[in-house]
Amino acid sequence: MNWKKFFKPTKGKILLFVILFIMLPAPIFKVPIWGGPEECNGAITCTIGYKTFWFPLGGFLFISSLFGAFPIMSDMTLIDEILRFLYLIVVPYILSCITIFIYKKIKNKKFNKKSKTKK
Repeated sequence: MNWKKFFKPTKGKILLFVILFIMLPAPIFKVPIWGGPEECNGAITCTIGYKTFWFPLGGFLFISSLFGAFPIMSDMTLIDEILRFLYLIVVPYILSCITIFIYKKIKNKKFNKKSKTKK
């Protein structure tokens, strides 16, 4: 199988992509970690660092963030946006291509076994 055929969109690949796009968790970079008075030199709260948070149902996050629904993501850098785009768009499509490829291989193997036993 060549690469063109492997990555060519089909109904099955697109359907699986949509399901994976919605179901995969999405990374949100630079979520502030809040500290209490002991970490903040007596202040009530302060930001003591940042971490990456995984949001379930990443497709909804991605679509709603395009409309400004999550202000926490407004301070993301271009690198963070590119990584999130790659993770939410490219990875599910590659996974759908691999899954359909494996499914077809198994299906063909079973079909070939049945056709050989009938002869």
